[in-house]
Amino acid sequence: MKWVYTTCALKDKELLQQWAAQSLRQGWAFCVQLPATPLVSYYQWQGQMCESAEVSVVFKTSAAHVPQLVAWLSTVHPYDTPGIWVLDAQIAHPGYHQWAMGGGQELS
Repeated sequence: MKWVYTTCALKDKELLQQWAAQSLRQGWAFCVQLPATPLVSYYQWQGQMCESAEVSVVFKTSAAHVPQLVAWLSTVHPYDTPGIWVLDAQIAHPGYHQWAMGGGQELS
């Protein structure tokens, strides 16, 4: 199981909801987590110290769908250099893993 993690300075909750819906409809993710509140990022960019309110979005997916999801995120992300990470979920609850690998479909 993989988690694709990205952050962006989006304050438009509707756009984030569209990202979630599209990735689920396309089958690229079986679960998308959107934050209730933004976080504050401090970083250096082009020689300047910066501070911005950002949101982090987690797309839970399978290894097979990572290439499509990352390619799509790279095109829709508003940053010139988007922070997109792919993390391995080394250990998962067996029932959750079964649900996830079934594409998030209800287990019988």
